[in-house]
Amino acid sequence: LYVCDTARYHVRAFTVEPSGALTAGSSRVFARLDPEQPGGPDGIKVDREGRVYVAVAQGVWVFEPAGTLLGILALPKRPANLAWCDPDALGLAITAVDALYKVRMRVPGVLPPFTPRPGGKTAKPS
Repeated sequence: LYVCDTARYHVRAFTVEPSGALTAGSSRVFARLDPEQPGGPDGIKVDREGRVYVAVAQGVWVFEPAGTLLGILALPKRPANLAWCDPDALGLAITAVDALYKVRMRVPGVLPPFTPRPGGKTAKPS
């Protein structure tokens, strides 16, 4: 489980048990964000290869599963939230205060459980 700590400009990670409970003592700082302008982390998404996408000042920051910054998807305006879109989950929709951006990615995102799939089938949690 990843949680944006907007006020502290970092993302925390927690280990989740199969029951859904958090593992005691598993909280750790996954990544620290130091943008050149005000605006801490807000929206967050993960792709199927474990990369973590975080909406923060300067754009969408992309991290490897270990927390190393891969790069920043620069945007004209500060992003606020993210959502995987398109039937193949290769679209990344990015909202800003008065704008909406969409980027096609090479790796699909992790969709929430029970998301309708092409052909009318529904994904079930694993």
